[in-house]
Amino acid sequence: FYKLWKTAEMHELLAWISRYNQTHILKVKLIGIDMEDTRIRTSRQMIGAFGHQHNESVSEEIAIINQKLDTLFATNTRYNKPDEVHNLANRMKAEFAKLELLTNVVNSSTNPEQLFRLQTYVRVCQQWLDTRFFNQTVDARDHYMAQNVKFYAEHHPADKILIWAHNFHVANYTEGASRQMGAYLKRYFGKKYLAFAFTSASGSYTAAENNTQKVWKTYPFEKAYPGTYAYVLNKAKSNLYFLPLNTAANKQKTAAWLSTPMQQLDIPYIQTGDGEDYKYYGAMHAAFDGVVFCKSTTGSLSYLSSQ
Repeated sequence: FYKLWKTAEMHELLAWISRYNQTHILKVKLIGIDMEDTRIRTSRQMIGAFGHQHNESVSEEIAIINQKLDTLFATNTRYNKPDEVHNLANRMKAEFAKLELLTNVVNSSTNPEQLFRLQTYVRVCQQWLDTRFFNQTVDARDHYMAQNVKFYAEHHPADKILIWAHNFHVANYTEGASRQMGAYLKRYFGKKYLAFAFTSASGSYTAAENNTQKVWKTYPFEKAYPGTYAYVLNKAKSNLYFLPLNTAANKQKTAAWLSTPMQQLDIPYIQTGDGEDYKYYGAMHAAFDGVVFCKSTTGSLSYLSSQ
């Protein structure tokens, strides 16, 4: 769904991971945490493949779910039947609950990693259904992403985890009753969770022209202006540096501007056309434990770009 990952830079990263894993016992793994699975096609496919290979009951239940989901999707396109859609969604919720129970009594011969993956696929289905038909809160997606990280950590306590996401998602930021993923993770893991922002003051970025994600172009950054953190960070002599925040030493002599809420760079992967690349989400020292600053960046080399 997120085609922005189809870039030359991502190819280089995957190639590096492949080379690393060939010569190291402990492997680098890529684990998805987002529940944005379009019509949960991928998750259902994975559940079906597991059921076909290991458990007939799981296979039968996902077949029932697939049939009922087709009916739900077809009905939901007719917006004049909200009661029928709600009833169908409730039935789907019950079917996924049955599937969840099946994962708790699945054949004991299944290895722990296979079982974890099966349970993860079912979780994603339940989360997706909840955000589409029941839970419309602003932070539902961030809450589920944080829960999925926690779920992974509980099942892989020896693993070190690096979460890669938009600054806004990793930020330890709360607004009213709404929290970002980083705020939930800070609550779950305390000081073990460190949030680092990546930002710049000039250059370009690659984004989709619109929601179809068919045309990708390179766009120039909006110039950093007074009232943005990038404007202040850009005054340093270094073109590339890491600024630690919230260390014991820094807390004793925190610069006033770090405690002053200012606009932060918030570039999209779909071009909005509003000409505003900066958004507000809290004081930097409160939202992040450190920031990587690159004075000028260049747009990624998309394999999907039309230019």
